[in-house]
Amino acid sequence: MGGRSTIRYSGSPIPLSFDEAGQRKQVNLVDFGQDSAATVLPLAVPEFQPLRLLRGTLEEIETQLLAFGDGQSETRTWLDIEVITDAWLNDIQRHIQTLAAELPVDILLLRRNRDKQRRALENAPRETLNELSVNDVFERRLAQASTPDDKQRERLRALYNEVAGNIRCGHPPEGETQ
Repeated sequence: MGGRSTIRYSGSPIPLSFDEAGQRKQVNLVDFGQDSAATVLPLAVPEFQPLRLLRGTLEEIETQLLAFGDGQSETRTWLDIEVITDAWLNDIQRHIQTLAAELPVDILLLRRNRDKQRRALENAPRETLNELSVNDVFERRLAQASTPDDKQRERLRALYNEVAGNIRCGHPPEGETQ
């Protein structure tokens, strides 16, 4: 530490979070001899509980998961999985759990990173809802949604306009009573 070979940061001899997954851990054996110089012998700490962070698209995650099927590890690996997608995947957890069912892994954390949407929101001009109309909010949300085609977008607009028109006129949506 600080360029001095006699001062060490103690840290933790085991990973305490997935941020430390894959980091080599060690302890130092210090021998204080008769002279003033101490000798330091680094000793690697074996990895007792493997931790891994898998990050990527759904296809990349599938490939990374299948690599655990080689059967080389006797210890189950704990996983933190971050799927990068802006698509709406309602069965993502079930899909990944099915893929991992026969593998020597335990999925401790599964999350979706909507990086594209987050960046779009960060770069958007700072506005408050008071400055936007209800139609503006709907159109911006529709622009962020991953819909397969223009026909579906137009269908969503028509349904929105029908509901919004009924609400403005004081009529409940079809099939509902006040």
